Amino acid sequence: MTHLGKYQDEHSENVDRNAFLKSPSFIIGCILLAFATFGTVLAQRITLGPDAGVEFGQGYFQVVACDTWVGIQLNPSSSTYSGTSINGDSYTSESRVKSIQISGLDTQRCSGKNIKFTLTNNETTTALPIFTDTGSLVVSRALLTVNSNADTARSLALTIIDGNGQNIGRANAYQYLNYTTATSVYTLVFAYPLARMADVTGVNFESSLAG
Repeated sequence: MTHLGKYQDEHSENVDRNAFLKSPSFIIGCILLAFATFGTVLAQRITLGPDAGVEFGQGYFQVVACDTWVGIQLNPSSSTYSGTSINGDSYTSESRVKSIQISGLDTQRCSGKNIKFTLTNNETTTALPIFTDTGSLVVSRALLTVNSNADTARSLALTIIDGNGQNIGRANAYQYLNYTTATSVYTLVFAYPLARMADVTGVNFESSLAG
């Protein structure tokens, strides 16, 4: 009888476990977890340490884009800029974010998608201005689009969406995109950068369907 009772207990546990795995609440939970995991692919935030703003140009960060890892780096300009910092203090002879560098981007997997960057500071919820565009337009995001034809050569696959929402190809007087074949690195350069390096404490990276 003791063995029978043990068998009944184990059988009952198996039935309860199977019932739980098939229950609507468990299934819904798995679906929500899948959506949460998928969401991290579409939008990510890189947060820097309290003193990392000045050194960000020397850092290298990895995020997921189109199911693959890519590297992101902000590169500083020369220390020649003056202006007002995010907290209202004036500064002189400091660097701004001159370019955004992307390495390891799989343009076939990312075909037909937009890639957007915004720069942030932990003292404000507003994205930092990144560059000046045509007509003295202050732009607070950098936006690239990947050709929908997955067979497009990597050197030609990415183009720039300007501050007015127009596809300008790979260059105009305000932005230009370099591609280094040997390293498969894209570098988006701003002719008139605005974001002070020391003010940047985070980067938002998003990939989404173009259109």
